Amino acid sequence: MDIPVYDFPNSPILLLGFFGILVALATLFITYNKYFNSPLNRDRKFVKNSLEIEFKKVSSQLS
Repeated sequence: MDIPVYDFPNSPILLLGFFGILVALATLFITYNKYFNSPLNRDRKFVKNSLEIEFKKVSSQLS
């Protein structure tokens, strides 16, 4: 019983495509992290402020 073994093609177009996909994923990951960790991000400020407001409401109701 032979197990089929597939050779990885040495086509430069396939290698360029593979590295292009890796660069695109790395770019997506880096920009996602930079955007959501930015102090200028309005969404982050809004979520932080609304969480603080909710925390104050709940803590005032508990005491």
